[in-house]
Amino acid sequence: METELRSSFSDSYVRLHEEALFAVALIHLHSACETSAQFHTFAGYAEWASESEPRVSIGWDWRWRAGNDAPEVVPYSLRSNVMLVDERGIDLGLSRTLDAVRQRIDTLPWMPEITACLAAR
Repeated sequence: METELRSSFSDSYVRLHEEALFAVALIHLHSACETSAQFHTFAGYAEWASESEPRVSIGWDWRWRAGNDAPEVVPYSLRSNVMLVDERGIDLGLSRTLDAVRQRIDTLPWMPEITACLAAR
């Protein structure tokens, strides 16, 4: 199956097959962190992108609640310019795309970036 990236100027999505989403190299762009003493929580966001053109961008909010072993992705906070397509090039829709983006986040080494962000505070 073809994994070529395509961009649409009409809606700014980068259309690609799911295999390409998992194959494209993503680099860490930025993470931010905040603390909430009142709620015993750390929170922030993370942004990752490809260096290839067209640029794939993935972002999400995260939180680290007291008593948890690790930070977690905040549900419904995913942001991306990706739209998955099927073998005919037809959009698979936002829900299916965001499910795959969430799975892709799980493959990224983002938790050490959050730890480093918190340590720098």
